Order: sequence, then C-alpha cells, then structure tokens
Amino acid sequence: MRIGLTGTIGSGKSLVADMLEDLGAVVIDTDQVARDVVMPGTPGLRAIVDAWGEQVLQPDGTLDRQKLADIVFVDDAQRQKLNGILHPLIGQETARRMASAPPDRHIVLAVPLLFESGFDKLVQSTWTVAADEEILVQRIIARDGVSEEHALQRIRSQMPQKDKIERSNVVIYNNGSIEDTRRQVRKAWSEIEKL
Repeated sequence: MRIGLTGTIGSGKSLVADMLEDLGAVVIDTDQVARDVVMPGTPGLRAIVDAWGEQVLQPDGTLDRQKLADIVFVDDAQRQKLNGILHPLIGQETARRMASAPPDRHIVLAVPLLFESGFDKLVQSTWTVAADEEILVQRIIARDGVSEEHALQRIRSQMPQKDKIERSNVVIYNNGSIEDTRRQVRKAWSEIEKL
C-alpha cells in the first residue's frame, strides 16, 4: 500500500510520519528529498542560484533556506518559480526511492503539498494531519521564531486545511496529546494492515 501523508505547516506531519515508521512503514519524506536535491554541487542548487542569485547562499555555499523562504512565501509568482525548479527534481528522486523500497512494506509518502503537486496520484490512500489554526500558529512561532503574522502567511500560502481534509481518506487530528495522536495513527494503521 502506498499512503500519501500531508498536513498544513505546523500540523505535526513529521510526528505522524515517525509514528508510521515505528509501525513498520517505509517513510519517504519529500521535505528531506527537497533538502537533498539542493545540496552543494547539485543541479537543483545551481538552478536556484541562477534564479535568485548568490544572496540565497550561506557563506559555506549551502542554501540559505530562510532567505529563500522570505522571498517565496510572500510572493505567489516567486513560489511558483521555485516549485517549477524543485518539483520535477523531487519527483524524480522520490520515484527512485519508492522503486528501491522493500516490496513487502507499506510506503508512506510524506508530502506537504500532496494534492497541489499531484503526488496524490501516486498513492492509494491519502492521510491529512490537521490541527486548529491557533495551534498551528503557536507551533510555527515556537519552532521557527517568527512573528504571528509571518506564521499566518505561511499557513495561508498553502491549500486550505479544510480542502485537504475533504480530499483525504484518513484525518488525524493533532490538537491534543502525543498519545492521543498515536492512538489515532495506530487505529488507522490497523485498518491498512487488514487490507
């Protein structure tokens, strides 16, 4: 079974992905793939520097992710330009990792933009991790040290959470304790295991 896992920024998608990995899934996290395809020396990093200049590089030649985020999260055209560079590279590397996964294990594709990027077409079941907006904002502020306004901008730059929920086979509500979230994940996983 291939499961597509998504969630709005701050929802706890990574937490749920870790739980699924603990249950035996092979997790392919496209955030990690996205980091890998822009490592120094890669065509991805060269394309980003060609598009935005060396201002988006750290002194050591690695991508300054925060500088790039500051550019693309406030401008739809810039974000589309970045997506046009990254999505094909992420798609190719994700397909390579899926093909090399053990055939007897369920694969979880953890993709922030599951529906927007078309990755939902590669899976048989779509799961969304959801949380109330106030909780999302608090988590983003705590994790990234940004203002409430900046956190809201990042949330609103993505597909509305309600749209993700409507398009999903499974919804994990991550408003409460980690144990509450784990119970929901185990229940949903047990349904997959029965298939």
